[in-house]
Amino acid sequence: MAINWVRQQSLAQMIPLLGARTAEQLKDNLGSLDWKLSDEQLAALTASSPFSVGFPRDIIEGGFRSYHYGKMYGQFDDHRKGRRS
Repeated sequence: MAINWVRQQSLAQMIPLLGARTAEQLKDNLGSLDWKLSDEQLAALTASSPFSVGFPRDIIEGGFRSYHYGKMYGQFDDHRKGRRS
């Protein structure tokens, strides 16, 4: 369930990491590719476990980009959204 919750997030940069120590555990983890959580299940899980990315992303999104990239940040292509940032 947890692997599918991560896999089905709209954030393209979230990729579940598998922590299997045995072939059986790996097989169980890969079994998550055979099914998906429903929209209702996703909503319930997301509501029950609010997630904050935190440091350093909050600093970067909170204005750091203007200091680091100057006025050029808006000129970069956003490959995740198919448009400019």
